[in-house]
Amino acid sequence: MQSCATVDVESLLQVSGGNARYKPPSPSSTLLGDSLPCKELEGVPIYILNLNRRADRLGNLNKLLNGTWLGQQACRVPAVDAHDFGSRLDSSLVREDLWSAVRQAPGKIVDEQGSGRLVETSVLQTPGSIALRMGHALMWEHALQQNASFAVLMEDNVNWLHPKFNEVMCDIARGQEPTNGWELIQLQTYSGQDAFATNQPEVLKSTDYDLGMYVISREAASKALRKAFPVDTHSLRLDVPQGILRGSLEGYRVHPPVANAPNSKYVTDVQDLKLMQPVNPIPDCQALDATAMLYPQLLPLQPTTAAPKGLQLFQTQSVMEFGMGLVVVISAGLVWIIYRESGTSIVLKILAYLALLTTIQFTVKYLMRDCGFEYPASITFLHFLLSFMFGGAFMTYRDTWNITPAVYPTCSEFSWAIVPIGIMHAASTTMTNASLMYCSIAVVQIIGSTTPVVAACLVLWTGMPFDRWMFLATLSVAAASILSVEGEAHFSTIGVCLAFGANVARALKGTLQQQIMTGHNVREFDAVSLLTWMCLACSMVMLALSAVQEGSSPWKMLISPPRPVQLYSALLVSCLNAALLNLFNLLVTKDLGAVGLQLCGQIKNVLSFTVSVVIMREIVTSMQWFGMCLVMISVQWYQHSSEQLKESLAKQSSK
Repeated sequence: MQSCATVDVESLLQVSGGNARYKPPSPSSTLLGDSLPCKELEGVPIYILNLNRRADRLGNLNKLLNGTWLGQQACRVPAVDAHDFGSRLDSSLVREDLWSAVRQAPGKIVDEQGSGRLVETSVLQTPGSIALRMGHALMWEHALQQNASFAVLMEDNVNWLHPKFNEVMCDIARGQEPTNGWELIQLQTYSGQDAFATNQPEVLKSTDYDLGMYVISREAASKALRKAFPVDTHSLRLDVPQGILRGSLEGYRVHPPVANAPNSKYVTDVQDLKLMQPVNPIPDCQALDATAMLYPQLLPLQPTTAAPKGLQLFQTQSVMEFGMGLVVVISAGLVWIIYRESGTSIVLKILAYLALLTTIQFTVKYLMRDCGFEYPASITFLHFLLSFMFGGAFMTYRDTWNITPAVYPTCSEFSWAIVPIGIMHAASTTMTNASLMYCSIAVVQIIGSTTPVVAACLVLWTGMPFDRWMFLATLSVAAASILSVEGEAHFSTIGVCLAFGANVARALKGTLQQQIMTGHNVREFDAVSLLTWMCLACSMVMLALSAVQEGSSPWKMLISPPRPVQLYSALLVSCLNAALLNLFNLLVTKDLGAVGLQLCGQIKNVLSFTVSVVIMREIVTSMQWFGMCLVMISVQWYQHSSEQLKESLAKQSSK
């Protein structure tokens, strides 16, 4: 084994904040050699955790491992990316109450007393730390499906290995050090980095922060997996002393560490989002056998180009595209079956509304995730502002060319009929978000399912046409939606009140829109006119809400964005999507009414359910199947009753 090379001390010093710390020498694979250092290391699996969007890290690591026994025995495990998480996660992996808290108030990362250590101040987990736990769990699953007694696990930012690395690994493989039973040996730790090139490594009976590279026994991998999930409000991150690795396994560490992974100021969920060209010098690991996994629920969260064994529904891009096409056809067919009595034009409006309702989620997610514009209130304000400008321009055009006269509300109409719509919109959004801090997602969804019933009561209260069969159908839809909700029910009185208050606000907004669109007790506005003035009122309310919640930060970013073309183009696309969505929202409200619009939203849940089954291969309970089928039947019942009521009213008015 090569001895430690002479190192210029001046080149190792890195001064930061007045503290001198050793910096490891430049990465070099020549120190490891190109042959197996000892026969005991033959066949030892090496797993490298790497995000698909960080091909640059994989390329750098390949330079370090290229031609070495580590590189020859290594394979890549695609990491779970927190940016791909949706509003819900499998409750067997992450508890509902924790995920609600993490999404509403992710932990703030701060520098503790200038020490360079990063700590979380508000919650114990972030989306990134949860994704990282899932990534390590996938590596443990791989280790369990191999015959080796132990495996080497590493993250993709390891950039240096100690000259004595091979010697330490051979001692571990031969059982020479540590001599006692071990389950975890940290090869890279936070402390001891100032002794990288000056001290002989030794194995100590203690553990430390950072798990950039470690050795884990097969039995310990099984134990860690059983303790890793579900992640709840009491779960700690992986590398803390009381965590599942350092707190429950027989742990050791090599001092000084024989691997280095530079400390980053960023956790997984706020890393640089730029996409790199795909470079995969290190091959992907063989697909896991889902039937042999302790947590097969992890597989749908893992980005991979190869379908895992046991879940080979979609293996090629062409088949995936076929699946998406199938979902589109199914969706269009369901909408046609339910609303065919209302006419082709209404069916097309509903399809456009549902499509825009789906795409708006992607455009907002892209703005917040990929462009870094994480200001939801400001995004909503800009959506309404552009919708107002779009509606005003179109209304002026129609008036100028004598197509349709422009409708201008009086002060009384604007104050008492239009401004309340904006207030109700802001109230429903704010109360829904706040309710998630007190209740689980399942409870909020259950209460949200009653929105059509609340809307029906308001419609009856205002005296608009609505018969008993439509009300019974509405109750049936609400009951079916509740049956299809999956997840744990954790609630509090405050959370329930907030969730129900959001229901009332949503229903009241829809009822007010229906009144204005149909001219019931107020002057009738067409869709474009109402869009213009409603969005003006909503933008005023959302501007005030943005100022209170987000301050001046969003406007500073808009003035000097890091990537102006990307941000401005994404913002323009999102605002155009929102303007069209607001317009079709009003058109559908005029055709279907406030209750019909809410029931149309339940159809969107059915379409999401279809996507989860056909594309995401999620496991669905029999109760969910029953609930979704009942939703479709009940919505069709409601629509049929609504058409009969319209025909009856038309006959009465013609007499």
